Amino acid sequence: MKKLFFILSFFLLVFAMGSCKKSEPTPSLKTKLLGKWTLTKFEDYQIPADPQTDYSANFPPGAFMEFKDGNADNFISDESGSGATTAEWLVIDDSHISIPSLNANNFEVLFGANSLTLTALETVGGIQHIVKYTLTKP
Repeated sequence: MKKLFFILSFFLLVFAMGSCKKSEPTPSLKTKLLGKWTLTKFEDYQIPADPQTDYSANFPPGAFMEFKDGNADNFISDESGSGATTAEWLVIDDSHISIPSLNANNFEVLFGANSLTLTALETVGGIQHIVKYTLTKP
């Protein structure tokens, strides 16, 4: 009987230790964004839709966005593949960022397996547009 009690106690102790493992914290939006991303596609759709002005294009090879950790000039973008510009980016909340140099103060951020989509609603000349950048991790 003592042997059975000892064995059961041992298994309960092992089970209790295994179930008390701390789970890994979910990475913050900033942590997930940091690094270099390859720009793959840009889309601009007018609201309401206008086939004459709606636009979609693939970026040339070498185009990228890089999110760095720091204060000013911590965002580097090269949309043409031939010359980078620096700017500032800010985290708004768990799913939105601001990149003022791209005229979008509220990008919704969606992550895929190895992809990132930045979508914003902006107004240009009194007309609303949905602007969307699609990026992949190199």
